[in-house]
Amino acid sequence: MTIEIRLLGKVETLVDGSPVSLGGPTRQAVLAALAMRAPEVVQPDELISLVWGDAAPSSAAGNMQTYLSGLRRALEPNRPRDQPPGLLVRTGGGYQLRLPPGTVDIQEFSRLADEGYQAAADGRLDDAAISLHTALSKWRGEPLAGVQGPFAQAQRNSCIEHRLNVLESWARVLLELGRPAEVVATLREPAAANPMRERLAACFIRALHECGQDHEALTHYELVERELRERFGMAPSADLSSLLAEITGGQKTAPAGDLAPKHLPPDVRSFTGRQAELARMHEFARAPAGSPRLMVLHGAGGSGKTALAVRFGNEVAGLFPDGRFYVDLRGFAPGGEPLSTGAAAGALLRAIGARADRIPAHDGARVAYLRTLLAGQRALIVLDNAQDAEQVRPLLPGTDGCLTIVTSRRRLRGLAVSEGALRLPVDMLAESEAVALLAGIIGHPRVAAEPAAAADLARLCGLMPLPLRIVAERAAMRSRRDLAELVTELTEAHRRLDVLSVGEDSTSLRAVFSWSYAALAPEHARVFRLLGGFPGPDVSAPMAAAMAGCAAPDAESAIRALQEAHLLEVRAAGYYRLHDLIRAYALERFELDEPEEAKKSAQRRLVGWYLHGAQAADTLLSPQPRAPGPPMEPLPEAVTPPEFTYQRMATEWCEAELPNMLAVIELAASAGFRRHAWLIPNFLIGFFIRRCHFPEWIHTMTIAIEQCRALGDPNAEVRCRYNRLIAYNQVSQFDRTLAEAFELLASDEINTEPGVRPYVRNAIGNALLGTDHPAEAAEQLEKALTGEHREVAKRLPGLLACLGEAYTALGRLSEARERHEQALAIREEQGDLSGQSSSLRGIGRLESRAGDNRPAVNHFIEARRLARIVGARREEALSLRALGETYLLLPGRRAEAIEALSAALDLFDHLGDAAAEDVRAQLGGLS
Repeated sequence: MTIEIRLLGKVETLVDGSPVSLGGPTRQAVLAALAMRAPEVVQPDELISLVWGDAAPSSAAGNMQTYLSGLRRALEPNRPRDQPPGLLVRTGGGYQLRLPPGTVDIQEFSRLADEGYQAAADGRLDDAAISLHTALSKWRGEPLAGVQGPFAQAQRNSCIEHRLNVLESWARVLLELGRPAEVVATLREPAAANPMRERLAACFIRALHECGQDHEALTHYELVERELRERFGMAPSADLSSLLAEITGGQKTAPAGDLAPKHLPPDVRSFTGRQAELARMHEFARAPAGSPRLMVLHGAGGSGKTALAVRFGNEVAGLFPDGRFYVDLRGFAPGGEPLSTGAAAGALLRAIGARADRIPAHDGARVAYLRTLLAGQRALIVLDNAQDAEQVRPLLPGTDGCLTIVTSRRRLRGLAVSEGALRLPVDMLAESEAVALLAGIIGHPRVAAEPAAAADLARLCGLMPLPLRIVAERAAMRSRRDLAELVTELTEAHRRLDVLSVGEDSTSLRAVFSWSYAALAPEHARVFRLLGGFPGPDVSAPMAAAMAGCAAPDAESAIRALQEAHLLEVRAAGYYRLHDLIRAYALERFELDEPEEAKKSAQRRLVGWYLHGAQAADTLLSPQPRAPGPPMEPLPEAVTPPEFTYQRMATEWCEAELPNMLAVIELAASAGFRRHAWLIPNFLIGFFIRRCHFPEWIHTMTIAIEQCRALGDPNAEVRCRYNRLIAYNQVSQFDRTLAEAFELLASDEINTEPGVRPYVRNAIGNALLGTDHPAEAAEQLEKALTGEHREVAKRLPGLLACLGEAYTALGRLSEARERHEQALAIREEQGDLSGQSSSLRGIGRLESRAGDNRPAVNHFIEARRLARIVGARREEALSLRALGETYLLLPGRRAEAIEALSAALDLFDHLGDAAAEDVRAQLGGLS
């Protein structure tokens, strides 16, 4: 007898090739649950839970027996009554479908898909195409069509997602094989139905492009862009934007104002010379496997090291199909600190495309994750503006496939010794090359007409590309002036600055900068010097408008003028950066040319703009309503504060602006805007939790506490100290939490904000639970619930849930259940999904403690799902750990236990959480 169970569509069973009647939807749901878990044994209570969920009728056990009897008859219609069933059997206290391999279409679909993935990874594209196509052919419609129940719905969603993943892989393989027409025919319907699946959209658009159907390709791109903006307020990915530019020949790009992964900066116009250096770099890049894969370009500031690296990166794009990535290490940025290893690794991870909620919090974990993602890849990485070898060394990929280019004003000999790096000096240009660069911008006829003056201009610029380009742009704008007149002006500028030039910035550079600055319109010159006073790495037009106190169009006009004068360079869509040397000059002008009162006003507008932005983000991202804070200082009428419609818009703005906001918080503290300096970090807590920026949370909250003390505001200080306690608990610094929390409880300051006592005891309770002291935790939490501020405590879901955990550990199970359910109700009322995840996990642990392991499993699975929705990685890790530990208590679930614990370990490692060691030990005991 042969049997075939089909779940990818309407539920069907064929016995010896003929369909058999399965009965109604509930009986089909029972078969689906058993078939998808086959050959696993499914316990009766679990089977009931899978089919009915929480809506199981009181007669569920009896009904289940009836359904199972009917299924036995359907599956084995010719079995004699006196013989035991052979397919659906009772064993190990539960039920098992004993089916030959290949019987269930969903399982066969997964097997074929895995074969296809492996074949593609091995480069066997023809085999991959066959396996993936065969897998897709198993589909007949919506999986488990018509079948009700939580298990069926969850599996339906999972299967649909799996099919889309396979479709994307199949499409990429066929595009590699040069078969775009098949891709177009197959993806037309799913691409239209899933416009926000960007990888699917990219495959469909590329296939249309390769089939010559560019009009339809552009139409579909516009559909994707519209859906992403309307639903999430976000732009298409960098890959889709690049594809748009390819299709339109560069005439269209993604709209400005949206952030994209930071790949290489734009190539420099009129790049000239460096042919010997480029030839040596090409030779080095094509060295055989096992050769050193690191280059160091060293030279003075403004000598064109970055431009050379970018030009080379564009020339060798074909050698690095997995991407070309860039990060500015800010080794010589004026008035700022070099980028830390952790921050640099985070920037590279974001450029590579790592999900923000998967980027580890700790430096070492970030570096490890970066190397993991780059393993086996062929990528080019540019580490620009390095301070020293130690800043670079942790960021180097551990794979031969990647090539790293480092630029620095220092020679970095240590990298040549330890890493075998090729060191190339990037000196001044030859005079002929410098003149050629001028000619490329101002035109060959003008240079040919005044060759001596052109050579003088080149020499006055020190034969260095940066000042040469600035002078050339100035000359191009003054096309009716003789070059000799420009030489005279620049010579005079040199003389004016001779007595002012100190340090490594040459007179040539400063003279060129001053000359270009003097040529700006007054309103544009003002924006330029204000940007010199901006403390963050990247600037935007809205931020510039805030600093200048002007309308957005005026700021955008200034940004364009500074770009045209080569005083500002594009960094990403909507973001710009000043070269370090230009930034130093702009800062000098800010200090010397801007009146003290004007400087203070610009800084006030700047920190106010970020404060309004942080508050707007907090409104969407905070899981619980905030206590009323001090009134916000209004911005000038012309300045538009950041506004967000969706949570994702707020999160992405905070992520993009985080380096700037950290700098602005420090500026606010040092410049005397103390109120801003403590409010901005408090408004960022929801974002910090969501994206796991715990070190930044602790750092900024420490600044906030200092500012509150300087203000003499004990209420604000107490609030900030409590918020820092939450951050300490998030990174398992429980001893630190306990020391500071008890100190706070004993201080006079807490009496100024007495309602915060329950919050502090909640932090203490969590820390005591984290150090395995449940009795002491319960004591602290009970004090909160019976103390003077008990009405506040009764509405704190975190405190109630923590007490539920303590009671569970102490065996007070009925009390624990009551507290967890109270917490869950409040969190559902608040719409706090992360909190609901925590409460469900607490209830699950309670059930497991009582021996009800199967309902506990369902609660842990749901807890993980909710945590993933909001990106609460620690909640997800805790839920996975609880799930894995509970699977170990169930027969036949060891493999799932190891899988769940391994996933938990991965997350704990990424978070730098101390719990990782405990989970690692658990897994070690299972091997």
